Amino acid sequence: MTNVPATLPLHVCTSPDELVGQLRTLPPVPKVIMRLQPMLVDYNTDLRELASVIRLERALAARILQVSNSAYMGLGSRARSIEEAINRLGFREVRRLVTIVIGMQLMERPLPAYGLDAKELWRQAVACAVAAEQIAGYIDEDPAAAYALGLLHSVGMVVVNAWAVMVSPKERLVTTGFPDDYTAAERALLGFTNADTGASLLRMWDFPPAVVEPVRAQYQPVLAASNPRLANLLMIARWLRSAVCTGKTPTVLPEARGMTSLGINEQVLTEMIPEVSRRLDEASKLLTAI
Repeated sequence: MTNVPATLPLHVCTSPDELVGQLRTLPPVPKVIMRLQPMLVDYNTDLRELASVIRLERALAARILQVSNSAYMGLGSRARSIEEAINRLGFREVRRLVTIVIGMQLMERPLPAYGLDAKELWRQAVACAVAAEQIAGYIDEDPAAAYALGLLHSVGMVVVNAWAVMVSPKERLVTTGFPDDYTAAERALLGFTNADTGASLLRMWDFPPAVVEPVRAQYQPVLAASNPRLANLLMIARWLRSAVCTGKTPTVLPEARGMTSLGINEQVLTEMIPEVSRRLDEASKLLTAI
């Protein structure tokens, strides 16, 4: 199995932005969800205003009502309106559900270039999300924002896969495991990585820099132009994701400088593994509910 196609196509992209701009097969993020982004980072958002926007996205509104009324949430009487559902779930949980909907739209299909089926791709995304959420609670960052960051960390793989399937359908990208994952194969193929394409895609969709830059710098947090703390958080979350999804503790730890900056050592990291695994199981129950 090779990491690079024998003959590169003539229209090799020279930048992540060019690659994202060329593709027409990516699932679009609904405009409603783009409108929700600034509202969801502002804790002063009026819940009635938030509900009025959510109503415009039928799939999102249905999922929020379903989760609010599910037995998993342990609630009694059924919510009869979006406003009531939002009040029950709380602002943080609604933020998480919006992110889940985005993630489901992006990652509900297999990535043949990576040899990943849809179930495994989604499992890895959710594992990284719950790991990021747990780390955020430990270091006093916003858990809901960290969850969103973890869930979207591999969105660039969707972009790279779409390009590879179009120009070199027999190509298979090979992972080297944590910390570099598929980046060596991606650089050999394109000259940049899924982190670069993911950042370009999220930027095009008007995600805030607090999401875009950590995604871009997740393999080298020291290069983060802003939000290096979240870039380090994401690298550590990927370590936990690998440990939980493969059932084997990675032989390489996250960068020592990044762990020190967050006040996390190897013992703390190892102790987080069972909790991430438990939360992944809980998240799976939530996902079945929606």
